[in-house]
Amino acid sequence: MNISLNGLLTHYEKTGTGDKTLLILHGWGHSAAHWENLIRLLPDNLTTIALDLPAFGQTQSLPGDPGVIEYSDFTRSFIEKLKLKNVYLLGHSFGGQVATDLALRYPKLVKHLILVSPANIRSTGP
Repeated sequence: MNISLNGLLTHYEKTGTGDKTLLILHGWGHSAAHWENLIRLLPDNLTTIALDLPAFGQTQSLPGDPGVIEYSDFTRSFIEKLKLKNVYLLGHSFGGQVATDLALRYPKLVKHLILVSPANIRSTGP
């Protein structure tokens, strides 16, 4: 599916129907397609959305030199535009950074946070 979000063509895959939504944020260099095999295993009574983050898959790039905060705000706009409720937010790698930032800054939007090999901790020295 495609929508216009903040002026960007935004792609996502949606399956299932239910009052709980699993929103999947992929890692750097991947796309929603990376999660197809897992999504097929999930129950139909769960709404599952795999979002192509900006500059990946079929979603256009954010302007400038975006970082975690800009990707987080983009994801917040996506949640609000689709009026998603009971969001279980799954973030992998870079998507884990985005998911963590979003959950910390907008806690009312995220019911549960699921991190898969998140890229949240970085060494600052030897």
